[in-house]
Amino acid sequence: MTAATVALVVGLTALAWQNRFVQDDAFISFRYARSLASGHGLVWNPGERVEGYTNFAWTLLAVFPHKCGFDPVGFTYVLGVLLFGASLVLTYRLSAGLAGPAAGLVAAGLLGSNYTFSSFATGGMETQLQACLFVLAAYVLVRLARAGGYRPGSVALFSTVLALALLTRPDSLVMVMLLGVPAAVGAWRVGSERTDRAVRMLCLLAPVGVALVGHETFRVLYYRDLVPNTFYARLPVAKSPLLGGYYFAVFLASYLLLPLLPVLPRAVRLLWRSGVPGVRPMVALITAWFAYLLLLGGDFMEFRMLVPVMPLMFVLMVVWLFREVRGVAARAGVVLLVLAGSVFHALCYPSWHRLKGPESVPELARHLSAPNENWAGIGKVLAESFGRQSRVVISVTAAGAIPYYSGLSTVDMFGLNDRWIARHGAFSGSRPGHVRGATLGYLVSRGVNIVIGHPLMLAPGRGVDSLVVDRLTPAPGPDGRLPDSASVIEIPVHLGWRLAALYLVRSPEVEVAIRTFGWRHHPLKAEMH
Repeated sequence: MTAATVALVVGLTALAWQNRFVQDDAFISFRYARSLASGHGLVWNPGERVEGYTNFAWTLLAVFPHKCGFDPVGFTYVLGVLLFGASLVLTYRLSAGLAGPAAGLVAAGLLGSNYTFSSFATGGMETQLQACLFVLAAYVLVRLARAGGYRPGSVALFSTVLALALLTRPDSLVMVMLLGVPAAVGAWRVGSERTDRAVRMLCLLAPVGVALVGHETFRVLYYRDLVPNTFYARLPVAKSPLLGGYYFAVFLASYLLLPLLPVLPRAVRLLWRSGVPGVRPMVALITAWFAYLLLLGGDFMEFRMLVPVMPLMFVLMVVWLFREVRGVAARAGVVLLVLAGSVFHALCYPSWHRLKGPESVPELARHLSAPNENWAGIGKVLAESFGRQSRVVISVTAAGAIPYYSGLSTVDMFGLNDRWIARHGAFSGSRPGHVRGATLGYLVSRGVNIVIGHPLMLAPGRGVDSLVVDRLTPAPGPDGRLPDSASVIEIPVHLGWRLAALYLVRSPEVEVAIRTFGWRHHPLKAEMH
């Protein structure tokens, strides 16, 4: 790489570090990792085996800071930013190999300055690891195709990348199929010796096959299930394609990409016919990934699910620009439009609440620390109030920082970490990943003491009223009713802000906390429920 490329990567990596944040869902993996590091196994609650994560490899990586006494948030910051830098380097090398060094610089620059991609360098989740593995797989595939030899070592490396992607997220199967099949065809066609073909195919199938079979065997033996529990909790609903279409529409509008839509079909057609090695599989992968997101209904986080294919999107864009678009002015116009779109998105999207699009990165970050939400603070207060060895059971929809920091046994009310809710919970909406919810009867049967639900913070001076009670009470279900002893408690969190929670099933430990810490306690009157 040239000095200019190194400077670009370093500068954009510094920008990603400046944009660092952590989101609530990251603490799901952290909780599983801490359980494993503590000797309880890869579980959500000790003794309950349910696969409520979708990032096996990332969760295992998170065991390291817990085992060594490091802060897992800081650990994922550093690891994510390193992976971000690697993604930029691979994007540069892939683009430069297909369309020249200038194209490589443009692709890396546009990718690294994209606000969503830069922000999700961190976030605490596996997003950047998956993106890095996607672009690495494409890079290795192009090198295999260009070399024409499909040497066993290179083929085995490609398969290892596919295996790591599968272990990182199950939906990487889309990438494995659409990049793996062309690699298999190429490996089979090269040469005529049966022995050489057999060796190449074995090198291609062995790593990814071992990962797939090994992980599935572990899942069946350990969790007694064929698919992650999250599969059931995230099943699409009838409205999902409409929501997915809206997801893409908001993305295009917020990044000022709508003017490029008329030229998109011609650009894709030219790319498909270009004969450039690796381009067709990348076009097919991006198309299939978009279809997958459309079916899924998009996501509730700011375009996070687009991040894995963003490097390949920018690679294809610069290949089209530098090989098919004539005129420096036309190329510069597209580049400036994309840059302007990223700036516009960064400045304007957080205030577009009326669009009801995915939550912006600032919104995701505020959940953990803003005074009117403060999910991390809630978890820490609960830990201080009850201690790590407490038998108190809580239930919450924001099943990340609160369960992690509290250390309490927790029912995830959206069912990602609860087998019964994921399969039988009441339908609670069409938001991706939040389709089913816990019923009141189920929470009572689980012995839940404190129902937090979606955390409701009471501002200084605000009291408890019927609106608060209605918001705290879960869907009753066919057998659900509030116990006569149920009440509302106010748990002080910080600077006069209190958490309003439903005290559902009586507990000696909660009674002690009410007396010891002076928590306000409101018995429910008939007119309030």
